[in-house]
Amino acid sequence: MPKVTPNRGRFTIVERGTTWVFMFNPAEVSDQKGVNWAEGDVPGASSPVVQFGSGKARIISFELYLDGDRGKAARGGNSLSIEDDIKFFQSLEYPSRYDKGPVAVSPWTVIFTMGPMYQQVPCKLLQCPVRITYWTPKMEPVRATVSIALREILSESKTALDVFPQPGFEVSE
Repeated sequence: MPKVTPNRGRFTIVERGTTWVFMFNPAEVSDQKGVNWAEGDVPGASSPVVQFGSGKARIISFELYLDGDRGKAARGGNSLSIEDDIKFFQSLEYPSRYDKGPVAVSPWTVIFTMGPMYQQVPCKLLQCPVRITYWTPKMEPVRATVSIALREILSESKTALDVFPQPGFEVSE
């Protein structure tokens, strides 16, 4: 089955079973993952032995631009307000439910998809500050920028070959 490469990025909210398509793709994406290296001193060695300790969280961040004029046709009305778009992103900063007590409280699972590089990446939203830059005379938000920060959620550990499975890129034992 070929990979889906949508023209616009999207979030699929697992618990809601809904998909939110971006009005505009982000111009830039920051994708970072750190590594902890363990160093061991060896008597008589000129430098310590270095070994992989653990990986840090992968953080994917970008800015989304919201424009009420662009979304007006999709909403099927004359309103330029992007209040619903803003509230959608802000709702992801709150727990998905409280029905089973505080232990069961969890953030929403967001499946991030954008082009061939980001295919159904399961994430949790870390933050999404909103900067509203234009209002109607009735004080309805019309344009805004939402800064998204996602943390990838892995069900199991990955190796270099999982990330870059190219022939000739074998890790020697």
